[in-house]
Amino acid sequence: SFFQAFEDNGAHCIFVFDGPLELIKFDTIVQREYETIRDRTTYWEAIRHRERPNTRDVIVPPLLKFAFWAALREMNAEMVQTGGEGDREAAEYCFKKKCFAVLTQDSDFFIYPELPGCIPFSSISTERGALCGRIFRPDMTANVLGFTKRYLPIFATLIGN
Repeated sequence: SFFQAFEDNGAHCIFVFDGPLELIKFDTIVQREYETIRDRTTYWEAIRHRERPNTRDVIVPPLLKFAFWAALREMNAEMVQTGGEGDREAAEYCFKKKCFAVLTQDSDFFIYPELPGCIPFSSISTERGALCGRIFRPDMTANVLGFTKRYLPIFATLIGN
């Protein structure tokens, strides 16, 4: 399996899931849900009219999260459910346990200066048992931008993340 490739290459995966919604993020979450509904509607309308849907659109089934949890439980994977937004807890866990990096699709992890690195989930591939991907290190990212990594959170705020 995909996750077995991590274990086979000496990387232990720990899955961190967000807990309940935080009120401060409510408007953002409502907006994302609205966009999801709009994208699904556009996708299915294209199919209904026998048109080809935009292949860049990714339509995630609504119950996929629960199926993923069930599959992880079946694999006896290590999972952590946070009390709220999981980003900070995942970053702190990674820092305390001296993890290699965080594997994620959440761009927020690119700006945590205490993390050793961030690997975009979309960059991972397995080729003949080898695990390949791109790692972004906060110190290198900040260096390319012309400042030290401690300014990454400020930079992210200024550009709207």
